[in-house]
Amino acid sequence: MAVLQMQRINICGFRQHRKEILERLQKLGWMELDLDLEDEHYEKTETSGAKQAFQNRMHLAEQALEVLSKYVPEKSSLLAGLEGKTRLQGDIYELLASKRSEYSGIARDLVDMDREIAARNASIQKLENRMTELTPWMNLKVPMDTKGTKKTTFFAGSLPCLMDESQILGNLSVTLPKPEAFEIEVLSQNKGVTYLAVMCMKENAHGLEEALRQLGFARPSNVIGETPDREKERLEKETEKIQSEIIELKNKIYFHAGEREHLRLLSDYYRIRVDKYEGLGKLPQTRNVFAISGYIPQKYAYTLKEEMETQYEAVVEIEDIKETE
Repeated sequence: MAVLQMQRINICGFRQHRKEILERLQKLGWMELDLDLEDEHYEKTETSGAKQAFQNRMHLAEQALEVLSKYVPEKSSLLAGLEGKTRLQGDIYELLASKRSEYSGIARDLVDMDREIAARNASIQKLENRMTELTPWMNLKVPMDTKGTKKTTFFAGSLPCLMDESQILGNLSVTLPKPEAFEIEVLSQNKGVTYLAVMCMKENAHGLEEALRQLGFARPSNVIGETPDREKERLEKETEKIQSEIIELKNKIYFHAGEREHLRLLSDYYRIRVDKYEGLGKLPQTRNVFAISGYIPQKYAYTLKEEMETQYEAVVEIEDIKETE
């Protein structure tokens, strides 16, 4: 492979042309900039704000591409990796400049829809957890927050062990000194826990619950105002509704699959803008002029010199690279 002969090129132009010149140099891709020039006669411009804004837009486009890859994986051939990227120059660059707001809006929509899907999936997980919590109570035929009647008290809860009704009654007969009028129903048993419902006379409620607490009884932390089976049905319908919303959002993402190349170019467009403003921030300049120095292949040097001098009234100097460089 032939080695390109390089030369140093120094450009001094009017400050009002600095953005155009730097943009042109980026498009041509001929020149390797050396922006470490220090001179007491020059100052540098603060461009960090603009650079950060363009970085944010570039990252937004990249996030949108990740969303498309997540929901609409790209089909590519084994040779696709050898084709290279579309070069952002000429008419393509101008098209991106005019369409950047439209494409950025699409990118924002894609990122927002992905976040909405994630939020809805989190909601579904919470609903499923609540349905799982209801499973041990499905044999309860009254709402969990039922208080009882005028003369009776109702409450539900669990024991941290496996016990049937006769075992519970046997333990209570030891704890309670006098027989009490109450009824206990074991609803279910799961993973070492017994779930039960209790009905008793109102005047005996406190003593009975205290006796049960000595066995480890605890009321449920999440008490609902519906029967468990109706609450589960409501949660299932809510889950189905959210799942339908997720399908709708995914379909909207699929609709934008054809924007993938536009988003790639948009990312490249803003990457060029970031590089441009990073370069502008390093350019030595005065109130009226600025300076650029760097390296260029010898075969392009005088072509660039002519263009800079003709189109931008710049002063261009070309010299051989010193041995110390």
